[in-house]
Amino acid sequence: MMNQMAPTTTFFAIYDVEERFQSRFSESLKSLGDWAILTPSAMMVRTEKSPEAVMEQLQPLIGPRDSLWLVTPSRPWSGYGDPTVDDCLRAALGPDNGNWVPKDWNEILDQRGD
Repeated sequence: MMNQMAPTTTFFAIYDVEERFQSRFSESLKSLGDWAILTPSAMMVRTEKSPEAVMEQLQPLIGPRDSLWLVTPSRPWSGYGDPTVDDCLRAALGPDNGNWVPKDWNEILDQRGD
């Protein structure tokens, strides 16, 4: 008989948490299962827990001025960033709708004043 695995859910956790709780909050998110940091305030997490159970776990680490959204990603998707994050997104969501990359980085940077 084949061993049955619990179903997993992949979601984006988008958050703004008071700095003094940031480390504990991040560690709690990472404890849920497989994860990838998308930006300083967003993570992708794959877990066997429901979004409600995740919110219950994280609730003690957020305050009245903090923000937290759990969003289930879907296709089509597109983005640009760290290649490791792109690999994680492709593994979770499948191929993107074309990797968008600015055509001339020097021109873009000149316009921004970097």
